[in-house]
Amino acid sequence: DMLVDREGKIQGVILGIGEFLGMREHLIAVKFENLKWVTASGSTSAAPNPGGTMYPDHAVFNATKDRLKSIPEYSGAAAEN
Repeated sequence: DMLVDREGKIQGVILGIGEFLGMREHLIAVKFENLKWVTASGSTSAAPNPGGTMYPDHAVFNATKDRLKSIPEYSGAAAEN
């Protein structure tokens, strides 16, 4: 899910972490600019380039397991990271 401000700009995204074999998923909110966009070939960019010819096919949030655990669970407030 994406967190969008009143002007329609994406401010953050909701990520599900920790789900394993049916265990409870933990939702966190991170700032949109903290994502790195990656193509299948492995090239990265800071954000999608609508004017370019190649579009990224997924986003990556680079964080350690401890960092992910330290981010508070998403509660409907603005992006926390």
